Amino acid sequence: RSKLSSTPAFRMNPANTEEEDVAEDGSLLSTRVLCRTLQKELHNMGKALSCPLCLSTYRDAVTLPCCHAYCRSCLTQALATGSARRPPTCPCCQQRTAGRRSLTDAPKLNELVRAYKLALRHFGLAPVR
Repeated sequence: RSKLSSTPAFRMNPANTEEEDVAEDGSLLSTRVLCRTLQKELHNMGKALSCPLCLSTYRDAVTLPCCHAYCRSCLTQALATGSARRPPTCPCCQQRTAGRRSLTDAPKLNELVRAYKLALRHFGLAPVR
């Protein structure tokens, strides 16, 4: 049976032995199609939750005033390797920052990362690297 069959948007068709799900509009969706769609959407979510510096899922996400997000360790390292003569800037948009003082914790983003990783574990998938 589909792991999605208990969600409100889908219900199992007990008369069908090929394990097809019925969408709310009455159309049949095979379990294979549902799994592929879910895998694709989780992959897209993983890309959206990836640090632009290390390309891995955020670890202790922080943001800069320009709203770009990074892993805390990645951004701290990037800001530390800047020139002493040049003010620190955002690695993505080059907007000037006050260095490490500019970092803001991103608890909601970290919650999304935790939920994403939980979904991956639930469906037996690996995180985007």
